[in-house]
Amino acid sequence: MKLGTIGIRTAIAVVAATLVALFAPQNTLFLTIAEAGRYLSLQFGRYLLYPFLFFNMAIAVTQLRRQRKLLKVIVIMLVLLVSFNAIMAALGVLLAVALPLRRVPIVFEQEVAGSFSLQPELLAQLLPSNLFTAFSGYSLAPILLVAFFIGLGMAYDREVAEPSYNFFDSLGRICYRIAFYYVYFSFIPVFFFTLSLINLIRTTHDLALYQSVLTLTMVSAAVIILILYAVIYRLFARKKGLGIRYLRGAPASLAFAAATAQPLLAGLHYSYLSHKNQGISRELGAFVAPIMAIFLRAGSSLISGVVIIAVLRSYSSLDLTAAQVWLTMVSVFMASFLVVPYDATFLHNFLQLAYGLYGRTVGSTLGAFEPIIPLLSHLAAVLDLAALILLLRIMASLTGFERFKASPSFT
Repeated sequence: MKLGTIGIRTAIAVVAATLVALFAPQNTLFLTIAEAGRYLSLQFGRYLLYPFLFFNMAIAVTQLRRQRKLLKVIVIMLVLLVSFNAIMAALGVLLAVALPLRRVPIVFEQEVAGSFSLQPELLAQLLPSNLFTAFSGYSLAPILLVAFFIGLGMAYDREVAEPSYNFFDSLGRICYRIAFYYVYFSFIPVFFFTLSLINLIRTTHDLALYQSVLTLTMVSAAVIILILYAVIYRLFARKKGLGIRYLRGAPASLAFAAATAQPLLAGLHYSYLSHKNQGISRELGAFVAPIMAIFLRAGSSLISGVVIIAVLRSYSSLDLTAAQVWLTMVSVFMASFLVVPYDATFLHNFLQLAYGLYGRTVGSTLGAFEPIIPLLSHLAAVLDLAALILLLRIMASLTGFERFKASPSFT
């Protein structure tokens, strides 16, 4: 079995799911089967991909440390990650301020001041109480943190650590092969998630009320992915020709993100493909892609900035000041590092956190935008993944980890 036709199979799954959702009887049995397929395919993906990332993260850290490139890669990654989250947060806010957004009626016209307190659950997602609970929880971040320290340990005394290194390397390759089957058959979760997406669109009422927000976010997403990111790739990766080539080999992963609204799982999907045939060395892809899948919220930041400005503008008596615009940017930027995108509710959690950091209670304000937040989650997942693909390719070019002749083996 080869991955060459994964894009074709994914496209067929999207078309088939759309036809089934439009013409199949919308009874309880149909909806139950669609939801069961969606849930099982999602859990199965996490079940197969998490071990693949754990073992290969440890090996990647060891290889980077032995090559004396680990610190350089971390610094470049952090600079790009923080910069993109900040730029996209500012861009989303400025677009919403500059362009006219239709006012959405809010039941209660009076804002209520709120306060933000960092919940222990947020920190527990990154650093649990002990090492073993990292493997029993739902968050990927502590699992990768354990793998990072194991990789550091295996890098120092090569003679003593070589048996452990070979053990992790062997398991990494075995898990890589197991993960192949999920990626190869990823058109199945795409089918079930597309069913759910079409049903969501059909059952969302009063979409015309949010037309300005939806139009702004969709047009902005298209321009950013096809033009802005392409220009950035050509400038920073120092590539000749069309900058849109940064998306080569990525349409299947982008379709996966659009259908599932699971930026973390979509990032892991592309992490596998980046090893396989995207010309990116194992040590860079295995180390950078999972971390960016967790913390790179460029698209989510842009959409959250638009939504929060739309909320503020929906108060008839409220005139936006420079201080409020600046505070919105800062709130969205801070929230981008505090929300782990475990499932499709990530954008809702992101908005709640950003609005709390802004200093307002959610109440009926964000509630007025509840109908379109699930739809915007799909768009945010695509933007997040496109940013991950772009930055991973830029890093491969800047750090010398490009494999110009892609190899079918896991190297």
